[in-house]
Amino acid sequence: MIHSISSRIKLITSNVDDVLLLKNFIYMGILQGTNYLLPLITVPYIARIISPDHFGLVSYSQALITYSTILIHYGFDYTSTREIATKKNNTQYISTVFSNTIYTKFLIFLICIVVFIPLVLFVPKFSENSEIYLVTFLINIGAVLVPNWLFQGMEKLKYLAYFNLFIKAIFTLLIFVLVKNDGDYLLIPLSSAIGQIVVGIICFWWSIKYFNLNPLLPKIIDVIKLVKEGFPIFASSIAVNIYTTTNLIVLGFLATDQVVGIYSASSKLILVFVSGIMMPVGLALFPYIGKKLHESRESGMVALRAAIIIVGSVTFVLSILIYTFSDLIVHLVYGQEYIAASNSLKVLSFLPFIIGLNNILGTQGVLNLKMDKEFLAVTSIGAVCSILLNYTLIPLFAEIGTATAWVVTEVIITITFYIILYKKGLRLI
Repeated sequence: MIHSISSRIKLITSNVDDVLLLKNFIYMGILQGTNYLLPLITVPYIARIISPDHFGLVSYSQALITYSTILIHYGFDYTSTREIATKKNNTQYISTVFSNTIYTKFLIFLICIVVFIPLVLFVPKFSENSEIYLVTFLINIGAVLVPNWLFQGMEKLKYLAYFNLFIKAIFTLLIFVLVKNDGDYLLIPLSSAIGQIVVGIICFWWSIKYFNLNPLLPKIIDVIKLVKEGFPIFASSIAVNIYTTTNLIVLGFLATDQVVGIYSASSKLILVFVSGIMMPVGLALFPYIGKKLHESRESGMVALRAAIIIVGSVTFVLSILIYTFSDLIVHLVYGQEYIAASNSLKVLSFLPFIIGLNNILGTQGVLNLKMDKEFLAVTSIGAVCSILLNYTLIPLFAEIGTATAWVVTEVIITITFYIILYKKGLRLI
């Protein structure tokens, strides 16, 4: 077994592309690790100053705004990355992709403003706390400006990691300077928005200079083509959001802000663990595996199998540790007032392992094979399962029901991705 794993790792580090992958992963691992240590500093501070009710309200507003952010990203982190990764040395082509993507994101941002402002001002559920939703919405300016897909496609992930670290550093500094009591909860999303906007402006300008891009006004036909090509992945992103974030929205309609706050505490911890591992792995692997599959299917399969072994092993151990020490983790991070969150954290502790496999099979496998429609079908199944499970389990078990719905949904999705690849003759396990 050890010899087999060693052989596969050697295959992955045998040429220039593979060494670049390793460098990208190391950069992203170190810098993303730092990125996710900062929330472990700010979250305990916030939790001890902000009441569970206001903590729940802040989390609820972030979950709601996520929909507009997904709309702005529109799957470009995958579609534009794929385009750039195959023609990295063609500056004119990269400039065209850059211009088309940024322009389309800006148009979507304007549409979001037109839809979002009336929703927040006139729908009773949101209008009573309209200020926090409007402030949280400002992060979307950064979503327009930061070209994650450009750095991914060019495989310059260390720079993307630097910019992400800068965003987190600004947010962390502002939290400690501005948030002093429970009434300052509105300054939490404001601090996040300031970090996103400042870094977005710098990142946008720097990208043009560093990659020697020549932005052009896109043709309408190119924008329409971009929207059409990106729709399956965009729809998949919405579906994914339904079973990862909408559970919080549903919980907010069926339970109190305090219950939302307790669940948010556990889900944020899990997202820190999952994102801390899967974001650097996913960002580094996606263009790499895309190129390997473009070279030959067998080459891509070798890389995918090695990824399953490594990611699966690491996330399995992580899940066991989170489950075992859930009470201690919640107490250290949030304090005794949030200790009830340890129950939902135990349920959610299975997610690092499940999502790790899910990412390799779905994002790295299905999407890189350009099976976008199949990816959409699977995530849509997950969305439907999530909605049904949430409305069934929340009235019975509150935040535990929400956590259970998320875990069961991820299991269904992972199994379905495996079945699709298996039927295509891609036997990864």
